[in-house]
Parts: sequence; structure tokens; C-alpha cells
Amino acid sequence: MAQLPGNDQRFRTLFDAHAQSIERYCQRRLRPAAAADAVAEVMLVAWRRIDQVPEGDASKLWLYGVARNVVSSVQRSELRRMRLDSKIMSYGVSHEEGPETQVVRRAEDEQLLESIEQLKPKDREILKLRIWDELSRSDVATLLNISEAGVDKRCSRALQRLRRSLEASSKRRSPRNEREEVHGAE
Repeated sequence: MAQLPGNDQRFRTLFDAHAQSIERYCQRRLRPAAAADAVAEVMLVAWRRIDQVPEGDASKLWLYGVARNVVSSVQRSELRRMRLDSKIMSYGVSHEEGPETQVVRRAEDEQLLESIEQLKPKDREILKLRIWDELSRSDVATLLNISEAGVDKRCSRALQRLRRSLEASSKRRSPRNEREEVHGAE
């Protein structure tokens, strides 16, 4: 499909305005290498379908919708890959982890990420859209096809669940429990 010169300029404008937001969206949901590929896929879809991309602020939500679909697809692929890796490991074949899995994270960040990952997928998504991606209530409502009141309710419930998870995790990792583990090992 040949692109018209005006479409090339429109794509450049769209890319300049929203590529960083889409990149951050993907980075918070995927491994670094997979996130870069996902951003490229989102922008490829936008380039191919530039005539279908809405004008103005709606273009950002359109890109987020594409990114959401691409991220879901990548996550399904990674899940299949992990299952295959697990099956291969059961046969005794070694598999080295990539460098990104070797990065050391601070304990608080790790605890938060673990708690977020334990949330239901809908809870994770609403928190990531509202807090990490800093989308407005109306943008999230449009993206998820729910009311703004629904966004508020889901966000409130997700935050309550996250708070409970963090509190439970904190109790399990309290200094007292760690001292008991150390002294118990002596």
C-alpha cells in the first residue's frame, strides 16, 4: 500500500507526539527486548492503517488500544515460550537466562512488583493505565469501554487488594521473621 506524502507527515507527527508514551506503556508490561519489538509493531500498525487513525487526542487512545492488543499477544507468546522452556528443562536441556533477568532490583521494588503481579489481570491493567501511564479517568474509560464511575470503582478495589497484598508480604518479610530465620539457621 503506497503512502501519500501527507500521510507520511501525519505518521511522523503521530510518532513524535505519542511514541514515548507507547514505549513506556510497553516497557512496564514486557521485558526490555520484547517491549522494543512491541513498540515497533504498534507503530507499524499505525503506519499501515494511518487512514484509520483518528485525529487529535483520540489518536493517543487508538494507539493505546493497539498497544494493549500487541502486549497481550506478546504475553501469550512469552507464556507459550516459558511452557516450552519448562518442558525442555524437564528433559535436562540447559537454558540460560537473558541479561535482563540478571539485573538486581531493590527489595522494595521487587516486593511491589510481586504484589502487582499477584493481582487479577483486570486489576493490574487498571492500575497501570491510571498510575503508571497517567491516563485520565475518561481516557481509561474509553480504552476499556467502561464508565468513568467503573474506572473509579475498579481502581479503588485494585488499590485495596494491592494494599492488602503488600501488608501480607511485609509481615512475611518483617525484620523479626528474618532474624528468626537467621538465628534458626545457626
